[in-house]
Amino acid sequence: WTIEWWSKKLSPQPGPHPRIFSMGYDANALIGYSNESGGDFIWTNSTNAVGTVVVGSTVNTWIHWAIVSDGTNLTLYKNGVNIAQAARTGGPIVTTDTMYLGSDGYSSWKGLISDFHVMKGAAKYTSNFTPPTGRIQAVSSTVLLMPLETSSASVGPNPDNANTPGGVFGNGDPYGGLNSFVLSGTTQGMYWTANNIFALDLA
Repeated sequence: WTIEWWSKKLSPQPGPHPRIFSMGYDANALIGYSNESGGDFIWTNSTNAVGTVVVGSTVNTWIHWAIVSDGTNLTLYKNGVNIAQAARTGGPIVTTDTMYLGSDGYSSWKGLISDFHVMKGAAKYTSNFTPPTGRIQAVSSTVLLMPLETSSASVGPNPDNANTPGGVFGNGDPYGGLNSFVLSGTTQGMYWTANNIFALDLA
């Protein structure tokens, strides 16, 4: 499976454990990514999957991220470059919880997100690559794609809470347009209640 997105981190962040996305809460997440001051973390089935990843400064810069599981390894790409890889640990993701974008329901992240894309049954990137130069397009393995032009412009399940006080649409994207989801960092942004498409290791 593959989870990819563009994000632009804004400062100051509201707390020590900002979650860009998470299915489940904190370290108990089935899958999640935390962008912290001391390093970044990928959580899979309550396991810190790749250790502490030092990603460098990401403030006020659009960055393309991709987390790819090929069934054997889990790889984190930053702007198309492999910056962390480890053997898959924590067990397969075969159950679901609420999937949050911009938080884990408790700890929130402040910034802009565009083209949040989840693919099931496909490792989109297997080596270093050039980040997308235009809007990411849905393919046969896409189960969720949020172009974020409007709350309805999505592939996959509609957001259960697309327009909360924690996020608004607009204010720039990595392609020079105005299609991003802006998260205040003070409340949850967008979420999908438990849905089997997020059981990423099930066919």
